[in-house]
Amino acid sequence: MKPLQVLIADDHDIVRRGIQSLLTDAFPDAEFGEAGTGMEAVALVGGRRWDVVVLDIHMPGGNGLQVLQTLTRRQPDLPVLVVSAYPEEQMAMRALEAGAAGYLTKDTIAKEIVNGVKEVLAGRKYISGNMSRALATALAAERSEKTRPSPAPDPKPRIKKTTRDR
Repeated sequence: MKPLQVLIADDHDIVRRGIQSLLTDAFPDAEFGEAGTGMEAVALVGGRRWDVVVLDIHMPGGNGLQVLQTLTRRQPDLPVLVVSAYPEEQMAMRALEAGAAGYLTKDTIAKEIVNGVKEVLAGRKYISGNMSRALATALAAERSEKTRPSPAPDPKPRIKKTTRDR
């Protein structure tokens, strides 16, 4: 069986090494590539087939959402897990709409990154439990707003008198 091919794109070397260490524990035979800029990530995806990309959304070398869209255009079936310092409520939906398979913040616990990679590799979307609850709450509020009955019409029509009728 071919080893898992993982591209880690983050502008901080220590973050790339930390993510690689976490994923090596979960996927001991995995092979890793690294990109420190958005342009490097795009070039690496253009030159090789990857099984998954772990992508920081804010790096030098291009707008993160544009980099994400370029990656998924080049390999439409490529799952990209965005790992970012931006809060989920600020960026997760934008990243998912731009083609990300999942979104996690960098302050997440280590096993969440491993779970996220496993889920996106299985073809599913992945967001944290906190973000799932926030989305469920927002959808429920939106649905209740849409299904709230409109006020009943007034049974007695009112005739407006003009000054001449008075």
